Amino acid sequence: MILALCFFTLSYTQQFLYSRSLLSFSCNHSAMSLPPQPRGVRRKIWQTCAGPGVKIPKLNSIVYYFPKGHLEHACSSPDAATASFLYDLYSSSYLCIISAVDLLADPHTDEVFAKLILTPVAIDGGVQVQEPAPPMVPDEEDKDGNIVSYVKTLSQSDSNNTFSVPRDCARLIFPNFNNPMPSQELSLTDVQGRVWKYNYTFRKNPDRYRFSTGWTSFRDDKKLVADDSVVFMKNSAGELSVGIRRHMKKEGEEGGWKREKLTESVVFEAVKFAEENTAFEVVYYPSHNWSDFVVDAKTVDDAMRIVWNSGMRVKLLLKTDESSNSNMKNVQSLGTISNVSNPSSKSPNWRILQVLAYVIMFTVFTKVEYIIRLFV
Repeated sequence: MILALCFFTLSYTQQFLYSRSLLSFSCNHSAMSLPPQPRGVRRKIWQTCAGPGVKIPKLNSIVYYFPKGHLEHACSSPDAATASFLYDLYSSSYLCIISAVDLLADPHTDEVFAKLILTPVAIDGGVQVQEPAPPMVPDEEDKDGNIVSYVKTLSQSDSNNTFSVPRDCARLIFPNFNNPMPSQELSLTDVQGRVWKYNYTFRKNPDRYRFSTGWTSFRDDKKLVADDSVVFMKNSAGELSVGIRRHMKKEGEEGGWKREKLTESVVFEAVKFAEENTAFEVVYYPSHNWSDFVVDAKTVDDAMRIVWNSGMRVKLLLKTDESSNSNMKNVQSLGTISNVSNPSSKSPNWRILQVLAYVIMFTVFTKVEYIIRLFV
């Protein structure tokens, strides 16, 4: 009897321990199987990585949401039938208030992006007044102080061999060399919070700066290719950071990146919620062909009061990086309105104006081979 009781007790204990081990394995396996989540990025670092031409609406500000622009942002070549369905059945724009703003970094591509929660505002026929954004509260955002940056677009050599540091970048961002020290170790933090170490070297006759070690690991880990850009940053405390701007390939091309929450179905879900006066989410990924589809309401309302006509001259301000190896510095654009679509419409629409633009670059006039279309 005693032997049987001991056997029962041992058997029960083994089953209990086995059950706990299964539960522990299940929990650990679930945690390990969770996909990487976007990481928050401090505002000044985020803005520098995104570029000076990118403007994110402030919290509690009143904006117009343009579904057509959202569709273009999500799909470079949307299905014609899908686009027609969207244009015919839903409003061209929705007045909303910004209920939440999250500045994030993509865990797969290191690209910065913004997640906005928009709450539709009921229009009662009265004049809509722009609500001021709440005052900024000092927090950890101030730790970066003033940020200086340099953007380098990668060459084939950069993407395959060692990284050559431009002279302007070396003098603006990285510490000076103290003779006779020909090399030093640099630590740069990426937007995921990971620290990368580089052996930074200098050679004279001619002056050459480069990363002799560390660059290959960073390049391979981030899957960088020619025409991608690397953003080097330094804050007021001298801390160094690095960000990435992808030269996005079209979906389906070899090596092309796929961004999350940028699909036709996501756009239709957002429009459906907007139509029902329900809060909805949109995701912004800054890119070289950036077009705002969530726009400050006062900017749009002021533009709608202007009587636009073909032949009118307009001036466009094109913001570019203060320091970069790009030739597009100090760019100002002049243009002539070549077409006005649906001029009698009283509600804001997407791409009303078609402008043939000219660029002033270092006082040299160059005709632009593309047409700039405005949202106003």
